[in-house]
Amino acid sequence: MSTRDQVVQLLTDHPTMTYQEIGAIVGCSRQWVHQVARESGLTRKNHRYRTDITVDRVLALYYDSTLFHYDMCRILGCTLKTIALRLRMAGISPSAAHSRRQTLCWRVREAARVAAK
Repeated sequence: MSTRDQVVQLLTDHPTMTYQEIGAIVGCSRQWVHQVARESGLTRKNHRYRTDITVDRVLALYYDSTLFHYDMCRILGCTLKTIALRLRMAGISPSAAHSRRQTLCWRVREAARVAAK
């Protein structure tokens, strides 16, 4: 059995093993194990990916015209990076998100100025 076949066999039989552990058993690097997994279509999802925060949920909050990114973070219980990633998945560029944030800041300042009169 070739090394590549051993890696594929371990990937399918032991889905919880890390690439580092498989590499140690077979005698190769974790990068090579990852390459074999990708070529075989056996890649794994990132274990830190928040599946409960969907693009639709973030977009619903994004199009509520009064919420900043950090407000969305507080509501969803996640980081700014998660919000930015979901917006990118929806096709909203960082510059578009920044422009919207600047517009919201201007509205808040303008409302405070009007209220102070």
